[in-house]
Amino acid sequence: VSSTINSVIRICMLVAAPAGLGIAALAKPIMTLLYGGTAAENLIPISSPIVAIYGAATFVMALSTPLTNVLQAMGRADIPAKTVAIGAVIKVVCNFIFVGIPELNIYGATIGTIICYTFIIFANIYFTMKVSKCKINFVSTIVKPMVCAGVCALSAFAVHSILSNILKFGEASSKLNGYNLSTLFAVGVAVVVYVVCLLIVKGIAYDDLVMLPKGKKIAKALAKYGLIG
Repeated sequence: VSSTINSVIRICMLVAAPAGLGIAALAKPIMTLLYGGTAAENLIPISSPIVAIYGAATFVMALSTPLTNVLQAMGRADIPAKTVAIGAVIKVVCNFIFVGIPELNIYGATIGTIICYTFIIFANIYFTMKVSKCKINFVSTIVKPMVCAGVCALSAFAVHSILSNILKFGEASSKLNGYNLSTLFAVGVAVVVYVVCLLIVKGIAYDDLVMLPKGKKIAKALAKYGLIG
């Protein structure tokens, strides 16, 4: 049970953390790639900060579902129902407070969402450990994925910043201009950096890999070189 709970949280973090922090680091470039040269282009300066904030908090929102499933599997479906209900009240109260502040305005809604989900996951983690009598290895499940995701996001931001100043070609309305190609290249580099970083810190566990198709072979190969935890 302990191994399964830790694997569930770790796998969620391995996907959500780099995706979220990557979006936060490249919020404006990604929005420009998707909506540049369209009728929505004028909204990019307004929407990019919101996307960045939600991106940075993606792992918080992503963790709520697997933790809910874990509690349901242990026969305590009532707990996530209660934490979500309380979280919803917190969300409404936070929206009322923060959206009403002129300096925050619409950004207050993102703050309310983050506070809401933060409460939900901390409450669910507490009750998961209490009900299962198991300990969660926070270093393995959260710290290592977050550190590697941070390095991934920084590399994406750095690569895009450098390349976008070098690759200056194409019309702004074109999808194949230097700015957009810099975004795609930065994402590719970030993926490679993230995988390498995970292998260096042994952020992937043997139990996680064996769940994947042909994962046992991959796990054995990486274990041979001491690259998994």
